[in-house]
Amino acid sequence: WNTITDENANLLQELSFDPWGTRRNPTTWRAFTGAPPPPIFDRGFTGHEHLYGFQLINMNGRMYDPVVSRMLSPDNFIQAPDFSQSFNRYSYVWNNPLVHTDPDGEIIIPILVGAAIGVITNGISNTVNHQPFFQGAGKAALIGGIGGAFSFGIGQAAMGMSGFGKVAFQTLSHGHLGGMMSGMSGGTYGQGFLSGTAGSLVATGAGSLFRDASKGVQAIGTIGGGALAGGIGAEIAGGNFWDGARNGAISAGLNHAIHTGVFGDGLMMSAITGRTRHLFGPDAISLAGTVDASSGVALGLEKGGLIVLRGKEAGIYSLNDLGAGVGGVSVSAGMEIVKLYTSAATVMKSHFYGPRYEANLSFTVAGVNVGGTAIYGRHSQGFTIGYGVTLGVDAIPFNIGFNLNRGASSQYFNQLPIELRNAVHSW
Repeated sequence: WNTITDENANLLQELSFDPWGTRRNPTTWRAFTGAPPPPIFDRGFTGHEHLYGFQLINMNGRMYDPVVSRMLSPDNFIQAPDFSQSFNRYSYVWNNPLVHTDPDGEIIIPILVGAAIGVITNGISNTVNHQPFFQGAGKAALIGGIGGAFSFGIGQAAMGMSGFGKVAFQTLSHGHLGGMMSGMSGGTYGQGFLSGTAGSLVATGAGSLFRDASKGVQAIGTIGGGALAGGIGAEIAGGNFWDGARNGAISAGLNHAIHTGVFGDGLMMSAITGRTRHLFGPDAISLAGTVDASSGVALGLEKGGLIVLRGKEAGIYSLNDLGAGVGGVSVSAGMEIVKLYTSAATVMKSHFYGPRYEANLSFTVAGVNVGGTAIYGRHSQGFTIGYGVTLGVDAIPFNIGFNLNRGASSQYFNQLPIELRNAVHSW
């Protein structure tokens, strides 16, 4: 709310805006009609896309109408049954956008992470019992994925609570979830209930204990403590340690850790690569100057540096890249920074060189080019993936550019022909 007065305190103008930045008529509290002013940015108060031409806000999962302050479709989930605002399924974040935001409302990543935890703990149990690592991996992934989804939901529901009630709700809910998962794995409800409650309680305590530590220490303490407590709880009840560790790790990681902001985009990357180290950041970062030309046939050249962050070969190296493929109409030059992740157990600089696929999408306004890029390549120990951003200039003033190419990267420019030849042979 904003008022403008003269030197005699006479009201000259009165303006009013809702939390999403929509200007209101202070007399009727309705949005002003007419053509909206041309926007400088298409993102508003909550970071969501504003569709100015339709006076709607794209909140990814659903569309929001700021005139009536309601979503256009109901929420599929009731996050907190004990909180009355959860039953207003056309409102946004319990009708309190000044405190909460809902970035996307999707749960696919917790499902993937839960499945990965299930496969890993099942594989460790198999190894201990002299069985093939991936024996029963499909069932373990299914159970882990279900557990990950429900555990994430428990964390979402607990966000509206505090104090003892929150701890009790999380502990009992994870105990029941652990019991159900144990039954699906061939154990008993009691074994799973004990492992789930123990994992949740220890994760709560670890989160408080390591609150002022780095994110890496917080994550290791919270998930490690939850997994260990869950395993011990299952053993005490006569069950399988690794089944209990799975329940504890899922409850700790996909409830306590993820909802306290310990993990960022590393959660998605660790789910893809299967390497828990990616929870704490990429294996390498590349920074390069780029030149791209495309008109049906696309050509791209990159030259810059590669920073390897992990392993015995951690350090700074040169980077040269050349690729060809298909694309739209674009002639651009700029800078590109990419986060790189390898699925190999041990990080080596060679994992970030060699044959690769690369996809680029960019938008050009008044000659300024902003875009994103993604890469994928295989090596003898697995695969490497990466994603990043680009910033530069384009010869075409207003444009949407894209290309998909395959090529190779090398440390030295004179090695590039060899890498390109290897790329051709590998495809």
